[in-house]
Amino acid sequence: PSENSRDRVIHGTDIRGVKNPNAKLTEDVVLRIFREKGLHREIAAKHNICPQTVDVIKSRKTWAHLTKDENETAGEWPATGVEEKK
Repeated sequence: PSENSRDRVIHGTDIRGVKNPNAKLTEDVVLRIFREKGLHREIAAKHNICPQTVDVIKSRKTWAHLTKDENETAGEWPATGVEEKK
């Protein structure tokens, strides 16, 4: 990241997550969606969002700052909730 980007994170002036005025989800809901198992369309219906939103959360394309510390070695692929083949 650029020096300005790093400074925004350090000083807390970045607009990631709920600080973004366009954010429709809370951090609690995003973490719940990220951890939830099941089909993306079912998770989406439960939270009244589209399946693509579930996909970008689970694949860490959005809200990655919340999920970076989540355990990826729990035997699941984070983007799909599918059991890892052994």
